[in-house]
Amino acid sequence: MVNNTDVIEKIEAEMKINVLFAELDLKIFKCKEEMGSNYYIHIEENKHYFYKLSRIIDLIEDTLRNKSKTLSTFYVKVTGDYKPAEVKEWITKIIKSVPVINNIGYRPSSETIFIDNDNRVLYNTYRLPDIRKSPSIIKDNYSFPHIQKLLMFLCNDSEESYSWMNKRIAHALTKPTDRVPTAIILQGAQGSGKNTFTDFILRPLFQYNTKIITQRDIDMNFDSHYMFQTQLVIANEVINVENKFTLPNKLKTYISEDSIMINPKGRDARQVENYTFFVFTTNEISPIKLDKDNRRYTVITRFEPIEVSFIKELKANLETELIEYYNYLLSLEYDTSDIYMRLATEGEKDAITVSSNSVELFIANALESDSFFKAHEGICKEFYQSSSLEVSEHLEPFKKKDGIYVIIKDLYESYKKFCTNEDLKPCTRHIFTRLFKKAGYQTKKIRQGEETYRAILIKRIKTEGL
Repeated sequence: MVNNTDVIEKIEAEMKINVLFAELDLKIFKCKEEMGSNYYIHIEENKHYFYKLSRIIDLIEDTLRNKSKTLSTFYVKVTGDYKPAEVKEWITKIIKSVPVINNIGYRPSSETIFIDNDNRVLYNTYRLPDIRKSPSIIKDNYSFPHIQKLLMFLCNDSEESYSWMNKRIAHALTKPTDRVPTAIILQGAQGSGKNTFTDFILRPLFQYNTKIITQRDIDMNFDSHYMFQTQLVIANEVINVENKFTLPNKLKTYISEDSIMINPKGRDARQVENYTFFVFTTNEISPIKLDKDNRRYTVITRFEPIEVSFIKELKANLETELIEYYNYLLSLEYDTSDIYMRLATEGEKDAITVSSNSVELFIANALESDSFFKAHEGICKEFYQSSSLEVSEHLEPFKKKDGIYVIIKDLYESYKKFCTNEDLKPCTRHIFTRLFKKAGYQTKKIRQGEETYRAILIKRIKTEGL
């Protein structure tokens, strides 16, 4: 059995003795299996490029030229001789001797080369944030008053929310490979400070390993640009009224699973380890479809704006306070179970209430108003004409042997009027009917006079007075 440590040490030794690439500060690896042995990976900062042998030689010559050198002069420097006919052969031989790896990979650790769960040798594209390059500071108390005030403001002055937020961020920093299936929703009006927190505090903590995405990124079929080589994903306004019912299903895997399938453009989909920590920012009152079984999203809500003068003070003191805050996070002691489940907040309760789809809200409003769901034939028409639902005048429930019915097309018109009054987006009549049936109400075709209609049977679980 191959010893993983021996494999990695061999590759790192090959990297060190390669005089050419050490001189040029180039990271080049031969790639086998996925891309074929005649391809090479060139690593530059946090990006990678796949090249053939001829393009790698061009890259080396371009790099030398930028250093006011040529391939021939470099050959003389290394070999002590000048044989023009052998220069290309010499450089080709060196390139072919570069370390062989399977591909690039990503793991938030200091490892340059690592071996994944499929026993593949991968070059690690993770880059250590600048703030983490300094020695950690251990002391009894850390001072970051402006950052603390901003966080407390966002948390609506809740000590519990403040503590949970810090623990969740600390976990992503200190134990990035130990996944917890929770995300943060920062919900608030413009000027509440949520983007100040993500842009000036969170981003420097994760720096090169941060991706900022919008609705356009979520809608794309290709997700590797924000799910691969990423530790922190800041999602601005991707949770909104338009997609709050479909988006949670797409994000469920990203937030919960240890490994995910990514779909790079122009390449086959592949499975990678998932190290992402999601933080959403939204101005919406109803940010996402949440239910009582929500386990993933901690909703932090503050709709009042923060003072502009305070933001200026925060930025003026940020450099010093950020180091203090970072070391405070490193020093936090907590149990992973503290953050493995979302924190129940008042913001979440409000979001669950508002997250009900418009048909559910229509039904709930009617139930609270003692409308046709509890009415009998004698008062139905009178109620509809005075109801706060402001329904259509022609909506007339009628009695059959098995209960009281309302014609679907008439009820749908009432529902659309309700949505207009409540500033909601109505669904189609087909979905409206399906949701009514899902809520427990029966539909069937009935005759009324000379006409046949599809109607909804309006009744309680135990029908009375019919």
